[in-house]
Amino acid sequence: MLEIDVVIERTAEHFKMYPKEITGRSRERESVYARYGVIWLLRQLYPSISVTRLGRAIGGRDHTTIMYAEKRVLVMREEEDWYAATLDGLLASLRDELGIPERDENLAHTNEERPQEERPQAAHRRRNKAAPRCNEAAAPARSASPGTLRVRFVRRVHAA
Repeated sequence: MLEIDVVIERTAEHFKMYPKEITGRSRERESVYARYGVIWLLRQLYPSISVTRLGRAIGGRDHTTIMYAEKRVLVMREEEDWYAATLDGLLASLRDELGIPERDENLAHTNEERPQEERPQAAHRRRNKAAPRCNEAAAPARSASPGTLRVRFVRRVHAA
């Protein structure tokens, strides 16, 4: 958490504001630019940091807010040259200060770049939930209104 605080402090110094303004709820343009800059910088410095942890560190924000900010900062960097130059300068100085080497882009792989067979699957996706289990069978059930049919599961009892 200490490195996250350093990134927030250095960014606040550069944008001439207090760190609380970056982590706060302000929607002012300067605060948003600095906040999005912190998110981009932390992603560049620590690519494995989760969006949940990043959101907690930047004022307790939701992970979807961080995901939106990541997309938005890429657009802002393309549209505004000064912003891209500012973030690149901050990134270089933070790498020096924190002792983090530059990433080799040839070694950095995202999940989208992996072949399908190498991607990890979540445990809940492996089993087909639509199929009934071995001792359950689908049986029609009566519904309150005529003409509609609902399906319910009836547990079969095996006689020995």
